[in-house]
Amino acid sequence: MYATPSDIRRRKGEAGQTIVEFALVVTLLLAILFGIVEFGRLWFYSNHLNNSVRAAARYAAVLGSTPAGFSGATVDTYLRNEISKQKNNGGRIMDPAQIQNIAVTITAPDGSHPASPARGDTIEVTVRYRFMLLSGLLIKYIGLPPSITLKRSASMRYEG
Repeated sequence: MYATPSDIRRRKGEAGQTIVEFALVVTLLLAILFGIVEFGRLWFYSNHLNNSVRAAARYAAVLGSTPAGFSGATVDTYLRNEISKQKNNGGRIMDPAQIQNIAVTITAPDGSHPASPARGDTIEVTVRYRFMLLSGLLIKYIGLPPSITLKRSASMRYEG
C-alpha cells in the first residue's frame, strides 16, 4: 500500500514528538541508573565501614593495651588504617580525609566510664564518615545534600 500525501504530512509532524518522548524516557532511565550506582556504592561503603569498626573494636578488646596501658589513640590509628586499606590494584577503598570523628568509649558494668578498662568492661568504637555522592554536583540543584554522614559503631568486652 502506498502512502498518500496527507499521510506523509501527518508523519512529518510526528518527528518532534518522537524526540520529546525519547528525551523523557532517557532522562528517567539515567536517573534510575545513577540511583542504582549510588545505592550500590553506599551499600559497599557502609559494609566496609561496618567491618572496619568491628575490627577496631576487636583490636581494642584484645590488643588495645600498650605497655603504658590502654590507649584510645592506638585504636584510632588502627581504625584509620582499616578504613583506608589498599585495594589489590593499589587504589584506596575509602578516603581517610572523609572521617569526621572517631570515638572510643569505655563503660564499666556499673555504668561508669573509667579512663582505662578493666576485664569485663565494654569498649565501644564509633566512627562518622562523610560519604560523597558521585552525583552530588547535580543533585544540589534540586535541594538534596551532596553527601551523607554514615555512623557506625561496634562494642566488645575488654579481655585485658
